[in-house]
Amino acid sequence: MDSDILIVLDSTIMSAGAFSLLIDLPRQHDLKVDVQIGLDVAKTSRCVFNHVDLTTTPKTYLDYFKTFPGGINTSLVDISKSLICRESLVSPDDGYQGAVIVKTNLNCGGTPEFDGLKRSGRLPQGLIKQNYSNARFMDPGNYPIYKNVCDVPPGVWENPDLIVQQFHSEMDDRGRYCLRHWYVLGSKGFQTMNVSEKPIVKGRNILDRQLLDEPIPAALLQEKERLGVDYGRIDYIVSDGEAVLFDVNRTPSIRKETAARYQKQFQEISMGVFDFLD
Repeated sequence: MDSDILIVLDSTIMSAGAFSLLIDLPRQHDLKVDVQIGLDVAKTSRCVFNHVDLTTTPKTYLDYFKTFPGGINTSLVDISKSLICRESLVSPDDGYQGAVIVKTNLNCGGTPEFDGLKRSGRLPQGLIKQNYSNARFMDPGNYPIYKNVCDVPPGVWENPDLIVQQFHSEMDDRGRYCLRHWYVLGSKGFQTMNVSEKPIVKGRNILDRQLLDEPIPAALLQEKERLGVDYGRIDYIVSDGEAVLFDVNRTPSIRKETAARYQKQFQEISMGVFDFLD
């Protein structure tokens, strides 16, 4: 075998923090880690790691993964919002009365797919001037929130590339919005919480980060098994005592400061890689 773990990417784009975690931590356990970009060269390994940064993993990659004795995230091949958030989707005539949020069906606003089109020079003309009826990409930090379904623009309902989801929120004792992250690798994992004054808790608007010491909600454990999540970050909140799943990211972007802040926890969950090595 060429390696113990072969990380397969679709492009050279990977955050420095994520790259450090995926490469350095397994090596601390004396494992040989190799990286492959694209499918031009076939390699051998004890375990292949699906790190294709697209909402749906292409069939050519899935066929390649089948040639390996072990795999990480080789079953997590579709992370579209309509699949991940199926329990909280809204239609115009289902009678839901609460606030809603409009998102792309593509993960992360379709950013990876948009970047791929941009690199290949195949971006459609007039893309920036698109409206809701033909929008496929959006800024995930600015998904629009509406008080009820009546306020949702008609073009949204006509567009199969957009989804409308119930907008639930979790607030801390200071009235700030909370978003929980469950980082997982195999049977190992840990949870954090980010806090913001903005309803979409993301990036620069985060005011506080903290480590959580709480049991994983049973509903999330079930979703992890249903979706086939071996590695990644699961985003959720707890509203009215119930866990509400927001997102599953197979290729989470991990900032250097986040990796440093939770260095001990990431080292601990790195042991989960042995769940996939015979």
